[in-house]
Amino acid sequence: MPPTAKPNPARAIALVLAPFLLCAIPLILAGHDRGRAAWDQDMFHLRAIHRFSGQWPFPYVGDYESATTPGFHLALSAVDRAAGGASLRTLRLAGLLFTVGLLATLAGALARRISAAQAAALCLPLAASIYVFSSGVWLVPDSAGWWGVAAVLLLALHGRGGPRTYAAIAIALFFTVLMRQVHLWAGAVLLPLAWFGTRAAPDTTQGAADAPANARGNHARPTRLLLALLAGLPAAFAVGGFALLWHGLVPPSFQHAQPGLTFDHAGFGAAAPAIILAQLALLSPFYLGYLAPHLSAGLLRDRPARRACFTAALLGALVAVLPATSYDYEAGRSSGLWNLVRLLPTFGNRSPLVVLLAAAGAAQLALWLRACPPRARAILGTALLAFIAAQCTSRVAWPRYHEPLLLVLLSLMATSADTPRSPAGRTPWAQLVPPLVLALLLAAITVHGIR
Repeated sequence: MPPTAKPNPARAIALVLAPFLLCAIPLILAGHDRGRAAWDQDMFHLRAIHRFSGQWPFPYVGDYESATTPGFHLALSAVDRAAGGASLRTLRLAGLLFTVGLLATLAGALARRISAAQAAALCLPLAASIYVFSSGVWLVPDSAGWWGVAAVLLLALHGRGGPRTYAAIAIALFFTVLMRQVHLWAGAVLLPLAWFGTRAAPDTTQGAADAPANARGNHARPTRLLLALLAGLPAAFAVGGFALLWHGLVPPSFQHAQPGLTFDHAGFGAAAPAIILAQLALLSPFYLGYLAPHLSAGLLRDRPARRACFTAALLGALVAVLPATSYDYEAGRSSGLWNLVRLLPTFGNRSPLVVLLAAAGAAQLALWLRACPPRARAILGTALLAFIAAQCTSRVAWPRYHEPLLLVLLSLMATSADTPRSPAGRTPWAQLVPPLVLALLLAAITVHGIR
């Protein structure tokens, strides 16, 4: 989407961070300690931070009190060490910076393509999500990982495509997997980035007569593929190194469930695709103000688009019918949308609600991707597929692992869709109000969850 006015990233960042900080900082200063994130902080992450702080300058990362890679804990242990034993309040304020970075990065990037008000409206649902807000208030590494994921996606979408872009992605991806090893999937966007090249110029390997001879950063496709491979190596080696050190994908203490403390993640997460698509079906309508111009311009009258939408709906229903989708705490199908599934009838351990929502979510996804230019379609579609594949490596299908990425992807699809400008440059209410309504709904869920 082309910008409708002079970009104002600073204003967008302020509009997002102001309400977030006004809610988060008082909870930190008051020492509020209720909710799932507070429990995770006290039982796991704070203990890991204190362990590393006591071991400086050579902290041992072979085993510790977290199932994630130790980047978040090492960073805050450095704060603790520098302060000579920081208070919990100080550590939480330092941990808040990761969520601030996530929100500021996304809002600033979006505001370079749309108005500051629109960018803020698209980012506020993310700030209000209990899974992001809680990560800012308590010491859990979720926002640290999502910050890196957002940076990788933004660089792939809007980077110039030259060696500097690949180097920046390599750095962002490396630090991302140091925070959460599961986010290695984000490196998959390097493939479509290398295939399509820059945003501004066609691929010189296609022989286009009018291709700029010296298009900045638009190297030949084999060169770009080599750059993509090199960019992904540091993160892959980091995850591989930890896997060798731990003799598994998580530290030894978490390779077997501890009754009352940890959950057994081992196994194939067959329900992950279905619940992710179902969540997308519930979230996507709040962003349809950006898709509506495409629908009214004939997207649904386009036969290939209708075929893609119908096929996607069938596939969405299929991936929801094959696995069990009933509520089952022991099987990792609990919390979030699963709580609604628990209240409704199921048949043969299959939830009609999940089947219908997964079909609707897949159909909406097909429309979103059809509305995006081919390059953005490939990058965002690859990102979602890689994310789903990564989630299938664990039998746990908790919405807390999915919602932040879906909110990021929806904001990126909304701003990637080449939506025409409104008359006189005014922001359509359909693009501004629904995301704000979603933010209020998610804020209400957050308030309920931390009380």
